[in-house]
Amino acid sequence: TFNSNGGSAVAAAKTVGGKVTKPADPTRAGYKFLGWCKQGGSTAWNFGDKVTADITLVATWEVIEYNVTFDSAGGSAVAAAKTSGQKAVEPTRDPTRAGYIFAGWYKQGSSTAWNFGDKVTADITLVANWQIVEYTVTFVFDNDENDNESYSTVNHKVVTRPEDPKKKGNKFSGWYNQSTGKKWNFDDETFDNLTLVAEWELAGDHSPIIPF
Repeated sequence: TFNSNGGSAVAAAKTVGGKVTKPADPTRAGYKFLGWCKQGGSTAWNFGDKVTADITLVATWEVIEYNVTFDSAGGSAVAAAKTSGQKAVEPTRDPTRAGYIFAGWYKQGSSTAWNFGDKVTADITLVANWQIVEYTVTFVFDNDENDNESYSTVNHKVVTRPEDPKKKGNKFSGWYNQSTGKKWNFDDETFDNLTLVAEWELAGDHSPIIPF
């Protein structure tokens, strides 16, 4: 009798001339077939040996391990792993990336999120999927006039500089970050909501009017 031990079925057989013919190897998803052992034993059965009583031969298997590579696509590094129980183990911590929200792992070349309950049947690469975080940039032209505000939504990239505002009797001299009081450099990236306030100089005067 052949006990395939979780693999494909193998029919029982009779001895011929005291020997049993070796059957075709069984198969089992995620495992490599190693051979047949006599039930209760740990040594591979020699099909050249004579059979002197009814016996059961049990299939022995080795788990196939596949490499699972995590490509963080610009985020923090995630170590590669091996499959365990034929499934990929989900990393305990999500990668991080400034200006983005992590949206899951996708099999390389696929547009569908990887299901960590699925079996892995070959080496795979899982790629991080990211969603851009958008921030609101508010431009305040005049603190005394509530209708002089405009809004622009951006991501972590640089803020688009608007056309310089105009104010009667004043000269515009730049935009200041309301939270820091420093002049904003439009070559810088932003990673938070931002309020930029116009700085003015009185016409004919060279002293800036700091809007704080």
